[in-house]
Order: sequence, then C-alpha cells, then structure tokens
Amino acid sequence: MLRLANSNDRALDLPEHQRSWKIAEMALSEAIGEPVETVVREIWPSDQLPDLIETWIQRYEPDLVFFKVNAYWTGYESVPLRIERRLGRFGKRLGKVGKDVADRPVGDAGAFKLGRLVLLRTVGGDTYFTTDYVLKLMEACLRRIIAHEEIVVTVEGSSGRTSGAYGWGGLERRRRGQERMYAGMQRMCREMRIAFDGSGTVMAEREQAHMRGADSLHRGVEGQREQGLNQGAQMARAWLAAHGASGANAAPGRTSDG
Repeated sequence: MLRLANSNDRALDLPEHQRSWKIAEMALSEAIGEPVETVVREIWPSDQLPDLIETWIQRYEPDLVFFKVNAYWTGYESVPLRIERRLGRFGKRLGKVGKDVADRPVGDAGAFKLGRLVLLRTVGGDTYFTTDYVLKLMEACLRRIIAHEEIVVTVEGSSGRTSGAYGWGGLERRRRGQERMYAGMQRMCREMRIAFDGSGTVMAEREQAHMRGADSLHRGVEGQREQGLNQGAQMARAWLAAHGASGANAAPGRTSDG
C-alpha cells in the first residue's frame, strides 16, 4: 500500500504501533486476510506532485493507494505566511522565524494558541493554497493514479476538525472552505469511481479535544487510533469491493469523523 498522507504520520513522540498508518495497516490486513506493507509518503501541494506520485508508483508498484486530502492546505491561516507575502524579502526572514517557532514542540499549547489568536486578530493570516488550486491539483494526481487500472484507490478528505485559533471571521471562512472542498472532492471521486470519505462540516472544539496531542494540532494516541481504524475500514471496503467480496465480508462502517 502506498500511503500519501500528512504530518500526522510522523508528528509527536509516538511509537510506530500507535500511529494511525500502522493501525490502518493492521485493520486492513485483518479484514482482507492478507499481509499488508505500507510505504508512507508525506505530500504537499505543488505543480510537480502528479509526477512525483507517478515516480512512487513506478518504484513501489502498490496494489492500493490511500490518498489523504489535508484541510491544513486550504484551511489553516498562518501569520508567518502573511508576513512573508506582505513584506517581501524582509518578511520572508521574519516568516521563517515564526514558522520555525510554530514547528517546534509546544510545551504550553494553551499559551501558544492564545498568542496565535492575538496575532491572527491583529496581523491576520493567509492560507497556503486556494481551494480551487488544490481541487485542480487533486484531480491531476488522481487521474495519474487511476491510469494504472490495477491499483485500488481510496481518498480521505478532511474529517472536519478545526485547526486551532482563528482570526476575525476565520471560522466562517473555514466552514465555507470545508464545504467547497468536500463537495468538489466528492463530485470528482464519484466521476472517477473512486471511494471517498470525508466531512463537509467543521467540528466543535469540544468534539475533538480528546483526539489532539500535546501540540493541540496533530492527533494524539486516541485520535491516531480512531483515525487508523476508520482508514483501515475504508480501505478494506474499497479493496473487497474491487475484488468481488460479498457485503458479509466487508469491513465495519465508520465510527466517527475519521
């Protein structure tokens, strides 16, 4: 299995067996009765991504590709990114300092979120990519994958989790963006006959608090477990459907947002 996912697969200090990708691998293996080996690759939107994915397919010859569409790309409003874009070369240096701080392990997630909220409501933040760009890129990537007809493909959209603090109007922008991304990916996958799972809504903070890790952004142990089980079930359904398995042998449905 080629897993095209995000930083949740490496973030925080978690052992391999508690990672969502490993839990998904074990769940899939149990459901289909075959051993599964996962190749994990973290993806980031760029014009070169379709070619990069093609290179990985040629190298690893996967039977199944799991493709994660990350809400962070279009939903996370970054203060360092806004500074970098607004102030040119000087802003790029300032933005790098801010990003380096944001990427470090957070000792006090509450203080970090409060500081970020203040900056978002004064300086403001920019998203990394537009929804239109990501949808167009995802279509190019998926068409490259399904050109290999022997590969089973399954796509996971955003679970609808929020991404920490927001500036003025940020949560409403996040909701609209989530709806557009979900609708676009759902339509795209339906046209390509690809299994798709995701959410068109944004979860409330209280609904997701138990899933977060120490940095208040990535999933902790419970969140990784929940995500891994859902992803394993999703992949098993796609695999069994592609190989003519009966409904009686199908994996159980989702238990939550994924």
